[in-house]
Amino acid sequence: MHIYRKYALCAAFAILVLVLLESRQHVRSFQVARPDRNLDEGFGAKERCEGGMSANATTPRENAVIFMLARNDELKDALQAVRSLEKHWNHRYQYPYVFANNEPWSEAFKQALTQTVSGTATFETIPQHMWGFRNGTTFAEQQQAIDNMAAMAKKKIPHAANLEYHNMCRFHSGFFYDLPALASYDWYWRVEPDSRYTCDIPYDPFVEMAAHKKVYGYAIALWEVGSTAPSLFRTIDDYRLSLNLQPSSLWTTLHDASWGPYALRSLGLSALPSRNKDGDAWNLCHFWSNFEIAPLAFYRSNRYRRLFEHLDQTGGFHLERWGDAAVHSLALAMFLQPEELHWFGDIGYKHKDLQNCPSFGEGCGCECDSGEEVVDGYCLARIREAVDAAAL
Repeated sequence: MHIYRKYALCAAFAILVLVLLESRQHVRSFQVARPDRNLDEGFGAKERCEGGMSANATTPRENAVIFMLARNDELKDALQAVRSLEKHWNHRYQYPYVFANNEPWSEAFKQALTQTVSGTATFETIPQHMWGFRNGTTFAEQQQAIDNMAAMAKKKIPHAANLEYHNMCRFHSGFFYDLPALASYDWYWRVEPDSRYTCDIPYDPFVEMAAHKKVYGYAIALWEVGSTAPSLFRTIDDYRLSLNLQPSSLWTTLHDASWGPYALRSLGLSALPSRNKDGDAWNLCHFWSNFEIAPLAFYRSNRYRRLFEHLDQTGGFHLERWGDAAVHSLALAMFLQPEELHWFGDIGYKHKDLQNCPSFGEGCGCECDSGEEVVDGYCLARIREAVDAAAL
């Protein structure tokens, strides 16, 4: 009997070792191999600042537009954002603006912004089918969404009880690029009311993005509030697997690998929020979409349209509180290669209580708010593992 107990202990120990080795190997598979060279360099703000910032009628421009979603009662905030962008950049380039609102614009808003911009200003009222519940939503489904919003609000989930906030996230995720006023443009720069640009921008971001074959530009990366979208990551990852899309290193940077053994990962952990079928988690890192510069072709593509339709059919924009920043980020990571994204580290940007302030003298004539919170760098550093040859 003694020898059988000894063999049993040895077998159990061997199994434990194999389980630990498998778990360790699983975690190691999520390590991102650094590229041999930096795949996302800056656009030389410091050098261009020192060399002058002139632009004239013959300076090359892209077929681009500055886009803002706002409301009539956000006049003060809209003026702040536009004035800062004009001061630090657009007064030299005079790109046009499109302002969108789900309600008719007031004359006061139109007059004030028209007098402030250096280019033209177009004021669009969002078509009804782009705002609210998806077409075909039944009364019972709408009531379920309203009930869910109330339950989320009790859990202190940000903006959960605000139906218009849900509508806004759905619009920014799946409709803005089809606005009639944007139809003739190839590029957009999203500007948010109550945002500020705090550094001079001595180059044309549209031109540089196009020249360097970039598909998405961002200023801030930070953590999503996981309770807003507990099923979003699983929904998108299952969709990715249905298309047999192989993950890029950018997709990998958005993961936290589970240390659990295989059986626990696939049978237990996979049922938890923000995890895929293998039990691995979305680390909640995402691009803050209130600043983004991109070609509209990415969102108008069949692959993105099909993804949005798949997400919209689940009702998650209202049953949960899926944010457009999270949707954009996961879609970009799924469809693009790391080098197709660009971090505008040299653009000073502030929204609400967070800001990106260029460091190491990379900015140009910066007026960052001292004492204001600067976004924690870990999320950005994790994403940059896919493009930087060395750590930030």
